[in-house]
Amino acid sequence: MGEQGCVDVAIVGGGASGLAAAYAAAQAGATVVVLERDVALGLSILKTGNGRCNISNARLDFTHYLYPERAAQIMGEDAEKRLAQFFDELGIVTTELEGRLYPASRSSASVRDALILSCEQQGVQFLGACELNAAELRQGRWELRYSVPVSHISLNQGVRRARRVLAEAKRHTVSIHASALILATGGASTQICEQFGLAHLDERPVLCPLACELAQPQGLYLASLDGIRIHAKLTLVRAGRELYSETGEVLFRSYGISGIVSFNCSRRAQAGDILQLNLMPSFTDEELEAYVSHRQDIRGLFVEADEHWFDGLFVPELGKLLYDYAAHDIRRVKAAIQALPLTVFGTAEEQQAQVRRGGIPLGSVDERLSAGEALFAAGELLDMDADCGGYNLAWAWLTGILAGKSAAHYVGATHD
Repeated sequence: MGEQGCVDVAIVGGGASGLAAAYAAAQAGATVVVLERDVALGLSILKTGNGRCNISNARLDFTHYLYPERAAQIMGEDAEKRLAQFFDELGIVTTELEGRLYPASRSSASVRDALILSCEQQGVQFLGACELNAAELRQGRWELRYSVPVSHISLNQGVRRARRVLAEAKRHTVSIHASALILATGGASTQICEQFGLAHLDERPVLCPLACELAQPQGLYLASLDGIRIHAKLTLVRAGRELYSETGEVLFRSYGISGIVSFNCSRRAQAGDILQLNLMPSFTDEELEAYVSHRQDIRGLFVEADEHWFDGLFVPELGKLLYDYAAHDIRRVKAAIQALPLTVFGTAEEQQAQVRRGGIPLGSVDERLSAGEALFAAGELLDMDADCGGYNLAWAWLTGILAGKSAAHYVGATHD
């Protein structure tokens, strides 16, 4: 830890942005320690991309971010180039799939391991199971007091078991001094902002499923489609105005819809909005009109048909719902296929949300991510989120790198 427990840069939080900050600060010549409250570092990385780790997007279009102009300012015009260099230095080979970047290993564990190893090679020290209790800036240097378990907590029986042991472990208090501090604690930001007296915006989960139900008629429910996946175009409508649309896989759930397109829509939807599902998005209006006419030629008039009229077109459960919805009216069939209306109630399964909106307002940090004297912030702790596709991890990596370099530069200027 250095003489008398002193380091140049201390980082609170050992997730993606915290580890990127540690690597960047150490590479710039600073002595670095990472304080992580969980039983191990980088565990949040393991959840990304369904275990495959969608580490970035091949083309970082800033319009996918909550604040496009600020994202462009902070991440920079050469964001893709700098990320490619970062991954190369870590020894991570990337591969592109539909515009998304993944490690060639298709393993989030390999990304985590490469990042931790690279930090260790730069001399970064790690403190796990570490709870920050107090932080005080004295004469330009941070005194951090934190508690750690008295006994070592083993991971041999898995993370869940280790977390249960940690919750009951006896602790003792340790202190350390740092010339600069980086906060990278992720989306749960209320406590850390209160602890440091930072401005804070209330958090809410985004990138999660949507709770919704058929707008009409009464008596029909999406629960009959639970578990069914379709390729559809989703359009978000508010007060008659289209706000957003995206085509992709939709997963019906008993409470509404899930899947990437619904996750992205959850960043924009409000209770009372209408979601329109185009069940045959590759068809133009004219093509659908012609096809429905043709289908009546081969299946018979819909006014005289039963639910099997949809056999070969949709799965039986969806065919049955459309049949009941249309009530023998061929015009309602066409309308339902083009824009099946769902009323939004809110988000669902929020505990599984990929990111949280809110945290430190971007107006409270400068272009170097300084949040105060000798204090920097990075990653999801800042009020920025983006669509699925690697954009959120790209923000974590790049803000971590920027905060790490800024803290190291600050320490160098202080030492000089």
